[in-house]
Amino acid sequence: MIKVISKNHVPAENIEAFKALAAKMTVETVKEEGCIDYALFEDEKNPNMLVFVETWESKAHLEAHFQAPHFKLYVPQLGELRTDKDLMILNLA
Repeated sequence: MIKVISKNHVPAENIEAFKALAAKMTVETVKEEGCIDYALFEDEKNPNMLVFVETWESKAHLEAHFQAPHFKLYVPQLGELRTDKDLMILNLA
């Protein structure tokens, strides 16, 4: 099992656009084989910190996600809306 934590610092003026794109990304991603969970969260103390939390059956499923058409469409657009990103890919210990 693989867990992905993607922290995104998003300026206030881009929050709604980021959430709208993230919702489109989520609709497609949860249909993918191997996707156990995929959701966007907002940091309770910092509303400019939006965090994707993902769970995948395997590294192969995650790699397939990186090649999906919706990933290639939405991720660059999300990147234009944030000022910083921290990505953690975690393996079950």
